[in-house]
Amino acid sequence: MTLAEIKEQNGVYDKEHKKAQALLTPRFKALVSKHGVSYVAAATGLAESSVLTYSRCKVVPVSEYNVLKAETILNKK
Repeated sequence: MTLAEIKEQNGVYDKEHKKAQALLTPRFKALVSKHGVSYVAAATGLAESSVLTYSRCKVVPVSEYNVLKAETILNKK
């Protein structure tokens, strides 16, 4: 693979990652809206201040793992 091809793949990967991250945003915000900051923080392992800050972001910097973990835990309530 050439250097130019690697750079092109880097851009493609970043675009796909941003799209995937954007899909997590409404799921994360729905958790916060439904369960509250404290519960989402406990379920994700994040600090309450981080959850509050992330819930205001246009695109949340939270992993899919954390969102899925919180959904699984909180939907058992």
